Amino acid sequence: MKWHCTDDFSRQELRCSATAKVVGTRQTKNLSCTHQAIFWAKIPTFTSMRNIVKQLLGTLLRSERYLYALTLFKIKTFKQRKKDHDFSQFLNLLDADDHVLDIGSSGMSTVLISKKVDRGEVYSFEPEPVDFIVLKRIVKEYTCKNVNLYLYTLSNQTEIIDTVLSEKNEAEITANDDEENELYDKKSIINKEYSKFYPLKSIESLKEVKISGIKISIENFDYLALESVSDLLENDDPVIYAELKNKQNRQRCFEFIKPFRYKIFVYHDNEFQNYNSEKHDTQNFFFLK
Repeated sequence: MKWHCTDDFSRQELRCSATAKVVGTRQTKNLSCTHQAIFWAKIPTFTSMRNIVKQLLGTLLRSERYLYALTLFKIKTFKQRKKDHDFSQFLNLLDADDHVLDIGSSGMSTVLISKKVDRGEVYSFEPEPVDFIVLKRIVKEYTCKNVNLYLYTLSNQTEIIDTVLSEKNEAEITANDDEENELYDKKSIINKEYSKFYPLKSIESLKEVKISGIKISIENFDYLALESVSDLLENDDPVIYAELKNKQNRQRCFEFIKPFRYKIFVYHDNEFQNYNSEKHDTQNFFFLK
């Protein structure tokens, strides 16, 4: 069925045609171009639909139920996941009586470290409230009695920094840092959150503890965490596993770690190799002495 109409507009004749199917009838309806324009104007544009999808995605990815189910799945499939192969090598560097900092816990990392250092302790730092709730549930689910939880992460000073959930970074939490060439695209922001940072020195329970291992994964804030544990790097010589996605943040961490006599390694071809940017395409690094 075809719709035809002719209206005068700015002394020009406009002819509009449209084809439609009407279920159960063969009636022909004539609509003016003006009416059609009003009709189509009410239909959501691609941009508005995209924004709606982004909001729904942000809500879903930050929901406690989704994160809890995802973390359980990751733990149960850990040995089969090639993506976590580097983290498994970090676990192999730990002993049963070690004390380990898990800075930016994924829930999965805390549980697996806890099982490996069953005669030691895990100190797990997670600044995002929803993630922290999930972390507590996961630790309880796996009966990890040697885990200490902290609803913040580490820095040289006490501060609150806003973060964003970014579409550009595949819905990961990223730093809101306008001074470093904008590490995210403002148009791709799905949701904003806030993270608390505290100095390691302010934690009384850790002042007399020798730390043997550190795992760091707090997106673009890894450098702040390394600054906070500088005394540990000098005195305890912990093995460090860092997931460094952003190249600017990565380079800052590399430059910071070297004066402490650490060398930068990657796990490649079933062995630890000195990192070579031209040879190794990875975001997972080992800082070892």
